Amino acid sequence: DVRRRKLGIYKESGFPEIWVLVPWEASVRAPGLTIHVRRDDGYREERSSRAFPGWRAEEIHRALTEAPMSGAAWRALERVALAMGAREGTEPEDDPLMRSHGARARVKGHAQGRREGLVQGRIDAVAQVLEARGIAAALDAMGDREFLGGLPGDALMAAALACTDEADFRRWI
Repeated sequence: DVRRRKLGIYKESGFPEIWVLVPWEASVRAPGLTIHVRRDDGYREERSSRAFPGWRAEEIHRALTEAPMSGAAWRALERVALAMGAREGTEPEDDPLMRSHGARARVKGHAQGRREGLVQGRIDAVAQVLEARGIAAALDAMGDREFLGGLPGDALMAAALACTDEADFRRWI
């Protein structure tokens, strides 16, 4: 509640900034968020937060009321968080939760990259063996990648060395 007389109470209590949220399913007032920033002579409405520099009222409203939060709201939060971190000399890795989340993401990404590299390495090796033997084969199709990637490398090499043409290679595998 921020009726004018209440803002004085907030000022006396030392609140540097007050946000007034009117939810989407609210009363007669239009939904939105108003930011009141304390000045020497009282509170003034501002379009952006001073506590969270660069975070605009409409972005704050979106972040507080959307379920689930939209990409635009996340991008605004990230922009403000990075700006605040830069101002304070911190980065996401300084936060234990973000650090552990980042570590899990790196492990997952590393494992995925390793799998993809292994598949590509097998396809490249088979293609080189077939080419060296004078056998033309197109192994770049996505179905081939998935199928060949699931086979043991020694089985692929045995098929590449034993086959007489591409159709025979496919029969071997």
